[in-house]
Amino acid sequence: MLLDGAAAFNVKPKVGLKFLEEHGVIYNDDTISREESLARFLKTTPRLDKRLLGDFISRPDQIDLLRAFMRLMDFDGVSAPLS
Repeated sequence: MLLDGAAAFNVKPKVGLKFLEEHGVIYNDDTISREESLARFLKTTPRLDKRLLGDFISRPDQIDLLRAFMRLMDFDGVSAPLS
């Protein structure tokens, strides 16, 4: 199911998300937000097209998703470059 959803996302993200929701892969945990549920899927699914993923989460209407995705990243020990 997960791989079918990832493949559908790679063809057309909105269709893939609908498939994933209908099959209970995303948005199935009432203890987390929809954005966090989707962000976890996007971060942990290896067969997603990374370019398509970047285009999708960087859209202005996906700012909450982008924030949820960034919260999943571990930046401990990473220093910002000096300009």
